[in-house]
This record gives sequence, structure tokens and C-alpha cells, in this order.
Amino acid sequence: MFRLPILLLLALLLVGAPATAQQPGYRIQGQLTQLPAAGTRAYLRLHDRPVDSAAIVNGKFTLTGRVSEPNLYTVGVRGVAGEVEVVLDNRPISISGSAQDLEGAWVRGSALTTAYRHYQTDYLTPLDDKLRNELIANTKLAQQLRAKGDSAAAMQYIRRNGQLMAQRPRYVASYIRQHPAAFHSLLLLSRGWQSYGGALATDSMLRSLTPELRRHSLARQLATELASVRLPKGIDAVGKPAPEFVLPDTSHAPVRLSAYRGQYVLVDFWASWCGPCRGENPNLVAAYQRYHPKGLAIISVSLDDNARKWQTAIRQDNLPWTQVSDLQGWRNQVAAWYQVLQLPTNFLLDREGTIVARDLRGAALDAKLQELLP
Repeated sequence: MFRLPILLLLALLLVGAPATAQQPGYRIQGQLTQLPAAGTRAYLRLHDRPVDSAAIVNGKFTLTGRVSEPNLYTVGVRGVAGEVEVVLDNRPISISGSAQDLEGAWVRGSALTTAYRHYQTDYLTPLDDKLRNELIANTKLAQQLRAKGDSAAAMQYIRRNGQLMAQRPRYVASYIRQHPAAFHSLLLLSRGWQSYGGALATDSMLRSLTPELRRHSLARQLATELASVRLPKGIDAVGKPAPEFVLPDTSHAPVRLSAYRGQYVLVDFWASWCGPCRGENPNLVAAYQRYHPKGLAIISVSLDDNARKWQTAIRQDNLPWTQVSDLQGWRNQVAAWYQVLQLPTNFLLDREGTIVARDLRGAALDAKLQELLP
């Protein structure tokens, strides 16, 4: 029988070993100044969940590990506010800067992180600066006009601010459609899909991403969430009775839809984070001021999940009508009954509680109310 020499056999095994060896994982090396105290540790988080930590010695730390797929993580320092975002993809990353300004730290070595940061600095920050300056200028003009007693002219600037607030999610959605292969497009879509036009628009954008991105766990989770939003069977046509509901208002008092029987009721679904909703609110304020004395009531159902942000938006937009929410976000059962797939969505009910129109905005809403409440 022919036998391979033992040394040759070992050599062949060693040659074949690298083919099955596990690929190296990530290695994050940090060098920070202005640390709070000796013995401080750096930490790595995913979705606010601690993943790893390491001691910082002489301003330096190293975090090592392996990820099954790229994702957005944050690196922070215990006892220091702020974090730096990194996209981990099993490649070496270096972080340098001040512990007192982690968000401004310099990150090298990760192409995915670089692309994400370029999106923020070259696209999003200039957009936010432009919108913020216009919002401030319009607010000052509106205040000056109100002080002079010209409320009508002031309302024009308030409406303009609403339109400006609606621009940001539209710009981001446009960016996602133009960059279907960028990993941060998936990040943007998964983290804020509710503000990009609702479930239907988000599903379309998700399908436009590359096959590789659609196989990512974030894409699969988003697809599952979108499917759950569309599952409940509710109303789908004008002329049907509006489903009854009871939801708490801002003071936690229960509000029942049927209590408004005898009035025309606009059931408006919105959220504080929804730019188009905030852009439409000045039109709703104008409609309410004009038609409430004639018998119009508005019940705004918020799909917020944060009470502070919800109530802050109500105050900022000067919404005087009934506001309700269970603070369950898109898991709101009333939104499921009404088959709300995007925001804003509204339903106009007659005095008997029958839906007579839906998704009326701006001039269309005013025309319908003028017809019903001349």
C-alpha cells in the first residue's frame, strides 16, 4: 500500500488550513484626550445595548470582536456624554479626538463609516442648517406681524414653516432612492421609515435596494414590520360607519369618538416626527377656526411613542382641538382599524358617524367643508 510520508501529510494539512479558517473580526483602536479620570472604560453599543467594553490606559483602548453582518454601532466613554457612530464590518477602525467631543472624533479605516459620515456632513448638515435658518427667520417675521395685529399675514409664515418641516423627510427619501446600494440608505430607511410617506412608500423604497441589502437582518425586520402594519382588516371605503374607538387625551382622560355624534368630525392621523403632517397643521388650524363655530370637530390621533415630543408638537403648532394617543407608535390599534398606511391620513365623518370623505388636505378640505357647512 502506498503511504504518504508523515511530514508531507502534515504540510498538506497546513496548506489547506487557511481555506477553512475564520476571517478576522473588527479591531477598534482609540486614542482620546481630555478623559474624565483614570480607570475610565470605553464601551461599544448596538441599539443602546452594551456589546463590549475595554479599559482606557494612557488615553488608548482596543475593542475586538466579530460581527455576522455590518451594522451601526456607537462607541462611548463611561461618564462622558456623547458617542461616535461607526459601521462595523470586521475591518480595522481607528478613532482619535477629544473625549469631550466624541461626535466630532476622527474615524479612519471603515469605508462604510466614511460613506455614512459623508452623507451626514455633505448632505444632511447643510440641509438642516438651511432649513433651521429659514424656520428661525419665518418665526421672527410671524411674531412681528402678530404684534402688529396682522394675524393673516403671520399665518402665511407659519404655513411656510410647516412646508419647510415637510421637506427634510422628502429629501432623505429622495437620497435613499438615488443610493440603493449604500448601506446607510438601509440604516436611514429602517430607523425612520414612518416619516418617509408611510408603509406603502417605504415598501417601495425597500424593494428598490440592492439584493444584498435586502438580505440584511435590518431589511428583513423592516419587511416584517411593514407586513404587520398591513395585516389588520378595517375600513377601506367612503360610506361606511367609522369604527368606534376610545383613546386617552394629553391629560389621560378617555375620549370616545361616539361622544362627538351630531357634529362633523375630522379624524386626523399624524405624529410629531411626520414632516408632511406638521406641514399640513396650519391648514387644519385655519379650517378649524373657520368651521368649528359651524359644527366641525377635529380629533387628532397621534402615532407618537414619546409623550414629551407629542405634546411639544401640539404646543408648537398651536393645535386647539382634541388630541389623543396611546403612545404605541405604529402599533396603535385605531390606526389598524382605519387601515392607516401612511401619514398624514384623515377621515371626515358626518353627524351620524359615517365616513363621507378621506385624505382631504388644504384647498380640498376647505372646499368639502364649505359644501357641508356653508
